[in-house]
Amino acid sequence: MLITTIKILKPALLTALMRANDILGEREAVEIIRQLGQGESNTSFYYHLSLQYKNYQTQRHAPDKVFVKLTKPNQPPEFIQREVDFYNKILPALLRKNKIQDLCLTACYDAYFDDITGQSHVILDDVSKDYVPSKEKHPPTQRHREQIIDALARIHAQWWEHPILDTIADMPSEEKIAANLQTYQEKFATLMNFPGSRYMSARHKEILKTVAEKIPPHRKERLINGQGITIVHRDLHPGNLLYSHRDSRIIDWQSWRIDTATDDLAYMMACFWPQHLREFQENNILRRYYNSLLRLGVEGYSWEDLQYDYVASIAHCIGFLLAAWSQDKHVRGYWQRAESALDAFDKLNGMSIFD
Repeated sequence: MLITTIKILKPALLTALMRANDILGEREAVEIIRQLGQGESNTSFYYHLSLQYKNYQTQRHAPDKVFVKLTKPNQPPEFIQREVDFYNKILPALLRKNKIQDLCLTACYDAYFDDITGQSHVILDDVSKDYVPSKEKHPPTQRHREQIIDALARIHAQWWEHPILDTIADMPSEEKIAANLQTYQEKFATLMNFPGSRYMSARHKEILKTVAEKIPPHRKERLINGQGITIVHRDLHPGNLLYSHRDSRIIDWQSWRIDTATDDLAYMMACFWPQHLREFQENNILRRYYNSLLRLGVEGYSWEDLQYDYVASIAHCIGFLLAAWSQDKHVRGYWQRAESALDAFDKLNGMSIFD
């Protein structure tokens, strides 16, 4: 049953949903729901709720707070269904081999997509009291950095070149690569006609033009052949990484894709971390991630492969940000993350991968 408005989420309905998902036993029930807060994004309304059970002992294993996300009408249905698929298909498979805290993920209590309306609801553990984004836009401590990298390695390794990837989402293809390049070229032309582009460095323009015109040949070959591909988050901006005093969480999986594993690392570090931190930590982070992949069973992947993939992933992120460019976003500072990626790419001699 689709929850379209928070008004219909009564204790009896939430009890039924949580029993169906083995969160509550047949004799356990939600007695009182209190709304603690609410908000909205471009695609969804969301609510923070506290729960009280008929028997206080239920709270020993059931959540005392939940986060409810209800999508707005008239959203792209494939985009909305993707998040539900993550919680119904991807997460359960991950939890067969990992504890949820080791994955830095949030428990899901129900996720439903309605084929007719194209809307969905998702009910998650509410971690907002204890976890917040870092004000510095990067993991606040070395411990947090290692937690995020280790969690990504576990997720990527479990789905690394998995034989059923093509059954759960679209695979990379020649057609998609060509379509992306077409979009990049159109946006590059629009950006160059924007008055603010005259303040852009000649080097940045050169890199952008190259990224818009072609994909690094070895990356294309690896994508088409299914090498180094896995499930990636695809949107690891600072708002989707939350931290408590000692732990970390990765949230908002509605943009996940099948792509090159290092895309997540490139977007997180090259686009958002300050230059001094990225340059100081980059090699150590990549080495830790690589060693974790090997320890978790990834084979046939060399250190040189990872180094290449990481630089090529930064180029991919630049293209992704170029495709999303608009004059309004540019004025609001959106392009700063692209400038960071362009600087990182140039620092790593990225243009050489196009040869």
